[in-house]
Amino acid sequence: MFESLLFTAALAGADDNSDLAFPGGTIYRGIVKSANFITGDVLAQAIGLTDGTPHNNTAGWLHFIEADGTELYISKKTLRYGLTYQSIDAAQAGNSKEVTIGGEVYIVRFINGNEAATKYAYQRYMLPLIDPPKRNSYPTDPVVPTWGYYTPLMMGNNEPDYTQPGSQTMCAEAYGSGWVTRGYPNFASVWYQDNLTPQVYHGWRPLLIKKSSLPVSAYKGLVNQANFITFAALATELGVTEGTPSNGTVEWLHFVEAGKEVYIPRMGIRHTISWEQLSARNLITGNRTIVIGGQTFKVRLMTGCEQDPGTAGAGLAAREWKKYIVGLTDGTYDSQTAAWAGVGNDGINISILQEASTNEAGAHSGAGYPGISDIWYVSANQEHPFFNWRPLLEKV
Repeated sequence: MFESLLFTAALAGADDNSDLAFPGGTIYRGIVKSANFITGDVLAQAIGLTDGTPHNNTAGWLHFIEADGTELYISKKTLRYGLTYQSIDAAQAGNSKEVTIGGEVYIVRFINGNEAATKYAYQRYMLPLIDPPKRNSYPTDPVVPTWGYYTPLMMGNNEPDYTQPGSQTMCAEAYGSGWVTRGYPNFASVWYQDNLTPQVYHGWRPLLIKKSSLPVSAYKGLVNQANFITFAALATELGVTEGTPSNGTVEWLHFVEAGKEVYIPRMGIRHTISWEQLSARNLITGNRTIVIGGQTFKVRLMTGCEQDPGTAGAGLAAREWKKYIVGLTDGTYDSQTAAWAGVGNDGINISILQEASTNEAGAHSGAGYPGISDIWYVSANQEHPFFNWRPLLEKV
């Protein structure tokens, strides 16, 4: 009864539902009027997004403050429709575009759409805002807290009519040859957008992160090969002659946390190489070391499965792959694209991991297909251009 009265009041009140009551004591801080933050048209102009058709210009912004102080805003409804992932990604500069609003700098990015995503995720921020009776009617309703009492329509989704402009939210992750979307066949559902095929029901729902609110990161940035070790010199030192060198000019990713310091190439550095060839040179678990600039480093593969052996298609990436590589795309450390992190959406650039695989006798696990958060497998002694060596160097 209380929730019904709230709906009645909201529908008769502010157009952006900013006067609708919501539970206190959560990370959700309510709806901020576009006039008090930024309108959809002004934001699109600020980042140079001209594709698609503008709508919901003053729909308002959902405001959140995480326990670690991270402050972010998500447009309550999509702000443009009928455009591609690629045009949005270009305007958002791979989830790193910065705009200034009210004297503060904000990072503009996609929301993460995979059901298992926890950082900057649709699952985390959008579903708890839907009125519980409605949310509980979804066939695969996840267990989420209640932060609000909104209807899908208030959030721009006219379920089950998915053909309405911008009813589906385009998300950050690749899926097969396209990209993840949320909102079809219902607000909670995961779907996908075909590559380079704009549809009227595909919409841009930006997520803005207040840059000054981000906590100190374990990710220390990119290190040029000349300032650490070149990939060619590393292979020579370790005697790795198998495979084909690739991505020869990209940088090393540098992380320091809790006394652990690691370097990982931003992309795979040799392809058409097998797990067995790397194992023959003791390059799997850290039994081999190398001295760089007077410092000793273990050279090994990343871990990436929840357990060993892993199973392709049975779970999302975990452990070091999730922490370091996915973490650079989901907002944990940065908001880069999967392509920037060396992962394609067409089956290439699968990085070989330490763990075995249950999918075939003698097989081992790999990460990055069909999406950056997914686990695949490499057959025993398989040398294929799709699979690469991406070593992790850990300071001893």
